[in-house]
Amino acid sequence: MGSINLAKKYNCSDGGIWRLLKSNNVKTRTVRDRAYDVNEHFFDKIDTEEKAYCLGFWMADGCNINNRGDVCLTITDKQIMDDIVRVMEFKGPIKHRIPTGHGKKLQYRINIGSRIMSDALVRAGCVSNKTYYAECPHKDIVPNELFRHLVRGWNDGDGC
Repeated sequence: MGSINLAKKYNCSDGGIWRLLKSNNVKTRTVRDRAYDVNEHFFDKIDTEEKAYCLGFWMADGCNINNRGDVCLTITDKQIMDDIVRVMEFKGPIKHRIPTGHGKKLQYRINIGSRIMSDALVRAGCVSNKTYYAECPHKDIVPNELFRHLVRGWNDGDGC
């Protein structure tokens, strides 16, 4: 049935369903490679303002589970999500995560199953568990003239 459909049926988050299944040792499907069309090579070469901005945003708010090839982004700004989806040519759904507590905001999420994109993000410094291990990309990844766009994306992603 899938965690998203179960979450809708039981009015809870898909992440909560996934954690419950995992904690009870229920075997789940692995991420399918490219369930939806996307420019898998988007992060291979950072050569535009949009790519640098998106990489910065991913460094702040994205998730890269490299051992599964699972790349996702969860943010609260619908317009920025729409722009990122457009430039990455992502054809999958933008999911909505309903706030679960006082003061929480509606979140928008995309999930991309792509080993190619996940590996490109690792090369750029956006690794699994990036909170502790992320590295600022070198100038051979993000050229000097695009570095300010990376910083702008990183800053926007962190809400500063």
